Amino acid sequence: MTGNCHVRCGAGENSEITSKNYLSLFGKIPNFNETLAVVRSHNIRICIVLQGLSQLKALYEKTWESIIGNCSIFTYLGTNDMDSKEYVSKKLGKTTVRVDSRSYNRGGNNGGGSDSESYVQRDLLAPDEIPLAIKPKGKAKKYGGSCILFIDEYKPFFIAKYDTLKHQLISQTGSSFTKDFKNNTDITKQYAEIKRKRSEQHTQNMVDFFELAAKKKDIAEKKLQDAAVAQEEQKQKKLAEKYSDMEFANIEKDTNSDNNEIEIIDEEDFENSISDDVNPVMSQFNFQD
Repeated sequence: MTGNCHVRCGAGENSEITSKNYLSLFGKIPNFNETLAVVRSHNIRICIVLQGLSQLKALYEKTWESIIGNCSIFTYLGTNDMDSKEYVSKKLGKTTVRVDSRSYNRGGNNGGGSDSESYVQRDLLAPDEIPLAIKPKGKAKKYGGSCILFIDEYKPFFIAKYDTLKHQLISQTGSSFTKDFKNNTDITKQYAEIKRKRSEQHTQNMVDFFELAAKKKDIAEKKLQDAAVAQEEQKQKKLAEKYSDMEFANIEKDTNSDNNEIEIIDEEDFENSISDDVNPVMSQFNFQD
């Protein structure tokens, strides 16, 4: 592959490509256009799979053309999306065709006719002609039909569909890096050590974070306790400045005596007092058992 990514417009014929690979299911990726422009230098290839360009336009309204522009390879496998068909038709360009016309005059004794030809310009493939052009037929029938392939500045290719991953020399395809790095590099093995180090660093960062959080919590709690103690000391100091030691003693004595004095009232006297309060006339009568 000579570009940053491989764009497929339409559901691929490869059975290994499932709906989970479609770009539209990932939502909008931040800075996706800028990412495409730099990932190749890190030996990363991105294959964008779309059911139609309308999905790309919906997600990246202002940058969808730049995203396609960052892709060196554009493969059209077939779709019912009108935006995709119109884009491919425009990308294929124009062609010149010869138009023959004939006219006849059969009226009267001097019948005759004329032939003429002219050249007009038209789309190489109109949007409604593209599905007919790539449908399975002839030698391409066993491959599931044909596809239209655009590679950089070269003229478009009209070829049979083919799963490149099944090619017998796929393991020999190289990249712009050293000979030990291939396009089919197993990143789970190639970057296993880097992943392990990053995982350890992440674990250590989390441990440091929680230890620091615990220390900050202890410091905050101690500050609150110190503030409470200082506030109480300040309160006692103000009271000491306002009252003398003798006044403090008298206040404490009065408080204790008020708490200890409990009035004891006889039950009979209590009842009589209640009766007098309720009905003063009742006090004039003397009740005997």
